[in-house]
Amino acid sequence: MTSLRQWALGCCILCTLAGIIRTFWPDHVFKPVINLVLTLYILTSVIHGIGNANWQGFVNELRSWAEQGLTAEDFSDYGESLEQEQSAAAIQDLLRQSGIESIVCKKEDGYHIRLAYPADRKQAEELLAYWGKEVPWVLEEGQ
Repeated sequence: MTSLRQWALGCCILCTLAGIIRTFWPDHVFKPVINLVLTLYILTSVIHGIGNANWQGFVNELRSWAEQGLTAEDFSDYGESLEQEQSAAAIQDLLRQSGIESIVCKKEDGYHIRLAYPADRKQAEELLAYWGKEVPWVLEEGQ
């Protein structure tokens, strides 16, 4: 990687010098000579850079970058909490679409569903028995 940087720096310096020389000789007398020298320098620096490059070091550096990119953070806790939030929202939407006002919270023993009106308990139990078979839930009444 260092040899690649040195080669790029050399090209940049030479191109800058060639531009300065062109500025000082505006009659373009030395234009073909400058272009020839610039082309030869670029070719020889490329050939020299390829021959002296530390390719094994370059490959090792690329591998270390790739290995750093492979380590990913663990988002399983976030995924689980997002899943629980979405499940609670889905249960609440299901009950709301049936005209049942409720608040749904996830707790350790399952989803706790607090009904706004005790009269909706039977209908909520039927809906949850049909749609929430795989989800542990507990019905609560009160405000």
